[in-house]
Order: sequence, then structure tokens, then C-alpha cells
Amino acid sequence: IDDCPVGIDPVHLYRLVEAGRIDKVEKAWIEDCIECGLCLYVCPTHLPLLEKIRLGKWALRQKKLTRPYSEIRD
Repeated sequence: IDDCPVGIDPVHLYRLVEAGRIDKVEKAWIEDCIECGLCLYVCPTHLPLLEKIRLGKWALRQKKLTRPYSEIRD
């Protein structure tokens, strides 16, 4: 979190996407990620953080596209 220029927790996002919790990633500010890749350089475990964040963003967009019209209108 300290190294992220936006202040999000990429490991938390990674875990949410890995667990399939797409319903939670929006509240974890995944869309604020600017995909700079800094987290890849500072992660001591070399997790594919950026890859998972991109996957999470894609899944969130897909979820939004398939919402019923009644949810979008509200």
C-alpha cells in the first residue's frame, strides 16, 4: 500500500480476484488502479498482481454489462 501511487492494496485485490469475489473488488477500489506495475517490482513473493488486477477489472466490466436494466436504472 505504501508503494502504490494510488494507495490501493494490490495484494488484497489479488486475493479477491483469486477467490472469485468480483462482488467485492469494486468496493476495494480496483478501478482506481492505474496499472503502473510498481507493485510487481516491490512484491517480494513475485505474485502476478497486475495480471490479476486486470482480470478483476475485466470481470467487473462483464458483470456490469450483464446486470438487469432495473439495477442500472436505480
